[in-house]
Amino acid sequence: MTLSILLLILHLLDIGLPVLISGVYFRKTFDFKHSETFFYLFNVLGMLLIAVLPRFSGFILLRLCIFFGVFFIANQIFLEGSIWKKLYHVMQFTFSYIICEFGYALTVENFQSRYNVTSVHAAIHETLLYLVFSLAVLLYFEIQLHFFLKKSLEITTALYQSMTPMLLIFLALLMVSYKMSSYEFNMILLFCLILMNLAILYLYRVLMNASQKLAEEKLKFQEHDYFQQKLKDEKTLSTLRHDMKNMLLSVQADIMLEDYKCASQKIDKITRKISSANHSISGVQTIDVILSPKIDYMYQEQISFSTEFSIKDEKPLKNHSLDLAIILGNLMDNAIEGTMRLDLPDESMSRLVETRYIDLKIKQDANMLTILIANSSHPVHIASGGPQLSEKSTGRIGIGIETIRERVSALNGYCSFKSLDNRFQVIVQLPL
Repeated sequence: MTLSILLLILHLLDIGLPVLISGVYFRKTFDFKHSETFFYLFNVLGMLLIAVLPRFSGFILLRLCIFFGVFFIANQIFLEGSIWKKLYHVMQFTFSYIICEFGYALTVENFQSRYNVTSVHAAIHETLLYLVFSLAVLLYFEIQLHFFLKKSLEITTALYQSMTPMLLIFLALLMVSYKMSSYEFNMILLFCLILMNLAILYLYRVLMNASQKLAEEKLKFQEHDYFQQKLKDEKTLSTLRHDMKNMLLSVQADIMLEDYKCASQKIDKITRKISSANHSISGVQTIDVILSPKIDYMYQEQISFSTEFSIKDEKPLKNHSLDLAIILGNLMDNAIEGTMRLDLPDESMSRLVETRYIDLKIKQDANMLTILIANSSHPVHIASGGPQLSEKSTGRIGIGIETIRERVSALNGYCSFKSLDNRFQVIVQLPL
């Protein structure tokens, strides 16, 4: 009876360890979009399915496939993030965990399987060994998460795509090694795989930091362009001030001659010149740097743009300037693209301007920044989570909404996307 209880405990440890480690790993790399409890329950059921399979070498590949499939499906259902990010991290998690199991099999189970025990003393011994192994695995993953992974930093989809095949190759190598009878070869391979795993993690960290620096450099480049444009604006406004008297006299002459159409055209021309030379949108440099190039493009494309700002203190915005550049920049790009895709009738330019519009409101409270953007758009199907189908072409995956969701989630913020008839609306709230 005691032996059966100990073996049951050993089985429960065997099932529970990967579920526990998955919680530690994925909670620190993703945010949950559905119940965390159901995430663990789903993984437990998956591990139970593996546990009932015979523990023969011929079933190793099947067990690995089920192991990977369970955690990948769980990630798709319960976690935020792009499919490539999830694929990479499930591969990384699987590779790291299988290395630990491989090491345990070589060092402890090389002599006897933990389940092939016939006495209570041997069962206690195996249970204690597996508990020590579990603590070692937990420590190994904590080291990975502490030194190599950071949820607030990201790499691009292209980098995730390039990193994933390496893990796939190493997993295949690991599967081949299970069929090797040479103990010395397998031990050498084990240490090599551990080093390879750490090397991949180190490369991932380097790529994360590089992506962060690239984003910071891009923001600095935007700031440089903004200040260069401000200098040009000053010259343009100076020229306008110099010529304004003659321009107004010309308009006055047209009015006196009752040529109101010509006068209106000249006034419109003066207004457009002033508007195009005014890159002070909100009066807050952090926001104006992001919006300035977007407004230039909207002006060229005749998109009506209205704003409403309520910003009390720029300092918190400067502290989040990179996150704000990514989120607000993507929001504006999506709004512009959605507006430009709108099917417009062949009407006058004035009617076109009324049809194509973007409304932007930014409000800052004591500890929260709220961004509301609404734009003209045809009806759009919005994915509740995961990959968002692109509106540019059929079958293409869009990354704008997903990028915003991931970034906002990493900052513990909130975002909502709604498509209402010919209007697309987004609200984002970011804690400062």
